Amino acid sequence: MPQIAKTKLTQVIAERELQLAARGRRREKVHVRFGKPRPLPHGRDYGCVYQIEGLHEEPITRHIFGVDSIQALELAMQMAMVELVCSTAYGAGRLTWLGMYDLGLPVAKAIRGRIKKEARSHQRGRQRPGRGPSSKRP
Repeated sequence: MPQIAKTKLTQVIAERELQLAARGRRREKVHVRFGKPRPLPHGRDYGCVYQIEGLHEEPITRHIFGVDSIQALELAMQMAMVELVCSTAYGAGRLTWLGMYDLGLPVAKAIRGRIKKEARSHQRGRQRPGRGPSSKRP
């Protein structure tokens, strides 16, 4: 197996900003970044780096591999979601995206049951535009 250089995020191609409820009403930001998938030196597989910053004292940076660039990126997004959903902050209901527990990243089958349904009780009756009971789709 080829030697892998230290995991480093270089060219960011996508980023998501999450909210972390801190003490009182203060909110902090958690950034999830994905690097451009790159071919590995042996020329067959691809690697994709992701980074989570603001969840812990130090950023979390991981290198995920796939058979092509799309699989590497998709697996990196799923692994970032696993890391976020399994965090203490998420389990305590303090980590959200746009006020929702669904952090908007692809979910691996193994953790589907861990995704919280809603962040705030007042969102229960909230409908997305065009999604309410009176909307009709063509």
